[in-house]
Amino acid sequence: MALNIILYLIEFFKVFLICFFVIKLKLKNRKVVIAGFLISIILVSTISLIIKGEIDSIIWSIISILTIFTFMSNKKKIGIVIFSDIAICIIDMMFGAFTMFLGNISPEETLNNPLMEIGINSISLVIIIIISYISKNNSKMVNNYYVSTKYLLGFIIGGIALATYITSIQWFEFDNGQKN
Repeated sequence: MALNIILYLIEFFKVFLICFFVIKLKLKNRKVVIAGFLISIILVSTISLIIKGEIDSIIWSIISILTIFTFMSNKKKIGIVIFSDIAICIIDMMFGAFTMFLGNISPEETLNNPLMEIGINSISLVIIIIISYISKNNSKMVNNYYVSTKYLLGFIIGGIALATYITSIQWFEFDNGQKN
């Protein structure tokens, strides 16, 4: 259960920092944020008790998106939150592939070692904390970016293609490792 809560907190804080410190979405009042966060922790704990073992990170991403949605004062910008989470997942996959390459670690070892999963996810969390700090303290940064739908769609398709490519390479290597 503690492992699932740690994995959820890492996912949650990555999306939260990007949405509210880098992109600068507006938050509701502090009481709503604290109550929503505590309810999400209770939900994660309950799911962890019902489903024994480690739970897939997509569940934590969905709960993070829904929790952040409750914090937002402008509900029309939910697409930004979803896009941010997809971008974070792609970055996590790239860090995972890079870590496996550098450490000569198989995907099976990564999947079976929860501490390694926490470590890989924490790498991007540290980078996001640094970016959030720079973004928060940099008054010269432009707050309102406009990206056309065509470019946004191109980024999403490119990210999905990159993620599919990296995942296929990982699984191909995983299959070759099991045959040997």
